[in-house]
Amino acid sequence: CYVTWPAYVRLRSAVGNRHNLAAVLMTLLLASALVLPLAWLVLLLESEMVHMYEALAAKITSGPLVLPEPVRELPMIGDELQKLLAQFGRRASVARAKYADFVAQGMAQPSPWDELRGQVLLGTEHFAAQMRPLLQGVTALKDIPRAQRELLRPSLKALFAGRVRGDKILRDAAIRVALAHGYSMAAIAGHAGLHYSTISKIIKGER
Repeated sequence: CYVTWPAYVRLRSAVGNRHNLAAVLMTLLLASALVLPLAWLVLLLESEMVHMYEALAAKITSGPLVLPEPVRELPMIGDELQKLLAQFGRRASVARAKYADFVAQGMAQPSPWDELRGQVLLGTEHFAAQMRPLLQGVTALKDIPRAQRELLRPSLKALFAGRVRGDKILRDAAIRVALAHGYSMAAIAGHAGLHYSTISKIIKGER
C-alpha cells in the first residue's frame, strides 16, 4: 500500500532489513490501529445501550404504556400497534404480564399454518367451505400452481372425520375419494390411521 510503504521502509531499516520481521510488525501495527479503536467503540456503545435500556424501562414501568414516537408514527400500522398494545393494559407492568400469558397460551396451541389450504386459505374448514365457491373459476387456470388449483378439494381432515375411520366401508370409500382428489398415499395413511402399504392394498382390492 502506497500510504504505509514509507513507514514500512523505516521499520525494515530499524530491524536490520529483515523483511519478514518487518512485515509481521507492520501487520500488527496496522491491526492494532484498526482493532483497538473499534473495540473501544463497541464497549462505549454497549455501555450507552445499557443506560438507555434502563432509562426506558424505568420510564415505561412508571407511566402509561406508550410506544416510542418513531414506532407510533409508522404509516398505517403505528396507531394500530398502540391500540393493540393498549388491549393488554394501560400500565406497563400489567401489560407485560398479560402479554407474557398471551404468548405462553399461544405457544401451547398447534401452529396456525397447519390450517393452510392450497397455499392460499388460512382458517377453519368452515371458512374454507365459504371461500371455495368464490374460487371456482380461478382454480381452473393452468398458470396457477397445482397446490392452489386443488383448493376446492375437501381436506383429509374432513374426509376422515367422525366415525369414518372406524367404519371399514366408509373409510375405504374416503380413501378412494382422497386419491381421486390427488392426495398422496402417505398423507391419506396419516389421516386414516393406517400404514401407507395398507392403503395400497385397499386400492388394489386386497383388503
